[in-house]
Amino acid sequence: MWSGKNLNRAGQYAVDHAIPFARWPNNDLWNLLPSNSQINLKKSDKLPSALKLNNCRAEIIHWWQSAWQDDGAEFFTQAMFALPMLSKQNRSFDDVFEAFSIQRDRLRDLQQLAEWY
Repeated sequence: MWSGKNLNRAGQYAVDHAIPFARWPNNDLWNLLPSNSQINLKKSDKLPSALKLNNCRAEIIHWWQSAWQDDGAEFFTQAMFALPMLSKQNRSFDDVFEAFSIQRDRLRDLQQLAEWY
């Protein structure tokens, strides 16, 4: 994620909490994204900026679809409980992304979190 480049070397990737765990303890599947190790270290406990998140929208949704399209029950259940404005019937990755963006904005405003660009 974040760089737009393929992660094809062992040991050069990390699992990133898009919304940093230190700022909002959440290990839900929608919040865990593959990332280059060095980029993950740079991002650290910062929140991705709205611009960064929107620029990575296609990659994030593609990852979610690749990982959870065939067995998404847990993915969508976790998203419904943690993110705003999602119904029990929701099965739209686009809707999860929108709710994720809203939650990002809420946390930034409530906690005055530093953003990562």
